[in-house]
Amino acid sequence: MSGFYIIKHSATAETESKKSRFLAFLKPVENKESAMCHLQQIKTAHPDAAHHCWAYIIGSPRNSGIMGMSDDHEPHNTAGRPMLSLLQNRSIGNIAAVVVRYWGGTKLGTGGLVRAYSGAVQAALENAEIIEKVETRKLRFKVDFAAEAAIRRKIETMQVFESTISYSEGVIFSLAVPEKEISTIYKAISNTVNGRIEPLAENGDV
Repeated sequence: MSGFYIIKHSATAETESKKSRFLAFLKPVENKESAMCHLQQIKTAHPDAAHHCWAYIIGSPRNSGIMGMSDDHEPHNTAGRPMLSLLQNRSIGNIAAVVVRYWGGTKLGTGGLVRAYSGAVQAALENAEIIEKVETRKLRFKVDFAAEAAIRRKIETMQVFESTISYSEGVIFSLAVPEKEISTIYKAISNTVNGRIEPLAENGDV
């Protein structure tokens, strides 16, 4: 799985089209339950809105099987779909987007609705801090006790997000590293101890 982008914190925006107000609410989420909780919170906060349209993506926006959307009684594919498509086109995942509409008295038409809902999400994204989500893999290996200090020093110079150490018949390192760098990092660590390293389960192809 390749990397993608996420929003660091919640973000909001308000736009207007022919006196209809569109309020967008974005929230970082990691599962469907959190996305639906976000939707319910917005519904509770805006009970008088004419529509509560939404879209969410869990995981990568390019190959995630966990995503959803709703037009909430707007014409078919004029709200949830353009909201979802915008997030996919921006390569943003782990996100829930809700846009509420306060009716302004004038119909916007199909094209107008698509522009209004996607535009509200776009405006909220402009207010968000967007960062790269780096996909990680677990890298586990065992070395002799004498190699521990050298491995620790090497790890400090590399892109390692998490590290734990345990002891048995040797020193077992468990690291979270960028998925696309797992082979390079393993080889660099192995070279540090002249190949005296034993790969353990979960490493994949190293």
